Amino acid sequence: MTSGDESSLERRDLEELDRADPLRAFRERFELPEGIVYLDGNSLGPPARTMAARLERLVAGEWGADLVASSNRHGWFRLPERVGARIAPLLDAEEDEVVAADSVSVNLFKLLGALLRPAGKRRVLLAEESDFPTDLYVAREAQDALIPPIRGWMGHARPFDFDAGYRPAPSIRRFLAGTPPILSMIALEEGLRTFDGVDMAEVRRKSEALGDLFLRLASGRLAAFGVSPASPLDARERGSRATLRHPDAWPAMQALIARGVVGDFREPDLLRFGFAPLYVRYVDVWDAVEALRLVLSNGEHREARHRRRNEVT
Repeated sequence: MTSGDESSLERRDLEELDRADPLRAFRERFELPEGIVYLDGNSLGPPARTMAARLERLVAGEWGADLVASSNRHGWFRLPERVGARIAPLLDAEEDEVVAADSVSVNLFKLLGALLRPAGKRRVLLAEESDFPTDLYVAREAQDALIPPIRGWMGHARPFDFDAGYRPAPSIRRFLAGTPPILSMIALEEGLRTFDGVDMAEVRRKSEALGDLFLRLASGRLAAFGVSPASPLDARERGSRATLRHPDAWPAMQALIARGVVGDFREPDLLRFGFAPLYVRYVDVWDAVEALRLVLSNGEHREARHRRRNEVT
């Protein structure tokens, strides 16, 4: 997507971009409601089309048929490493450097606690105050030197010996704590299959192009309504999300959702839009900006029903 005057663009130009998109076939891997432009995948992604069948097979064919034997027969015991190995290439990490476990907060505690434990002069960790970390991995060469502060049985070198003492597993597995949640772990594994065969360089290229297009269209079509970009205009300085600022951001987002374009809101005045390249199309960007223009030009965001606050924003 080259820069230029947004007024020269038409929707059919973006339809042409979608036809030429090397990632266009991956959209079919997702279950997306008809008539919805979904730009909130940064909060909750849509399910894979295969998800329902996989979970049904898990409950009926594995859990229901093999019960506890499923831990060995269906590989449940090694799910944290198996899922971690699927996450690893998305982080540009090695397969044995990632494990899927617990929540972000718990994993942060485990990792930071382990980093502070080794003897030495370095006793301070620096972190950006506004950072929101969600991806963690431990480099292979550092694993044996780190002892997690939560010493769970699943992180033991031989968990089924039930030793009174603790011997950490000689791998990333030492960062496990309790028994993995099988249902959600299998769902995560199935969701990660949507990345099979994906060229991550193409994903990043399209991510930048979608964000650039959105900010370009928004700047040209929405500025008259008090909308301004809150994200960096340089794609190298942002991820796959673009944020706009408007004094009535909350009701504007609710009115936009009512029109079938789903983004999200953050205090005090931010409208956030996630552009997941595997299922978001260029025409979705056009339609989202046009829908927001109509919301603001028609005054739909001033309606009382759109000003009521939900518990989850």
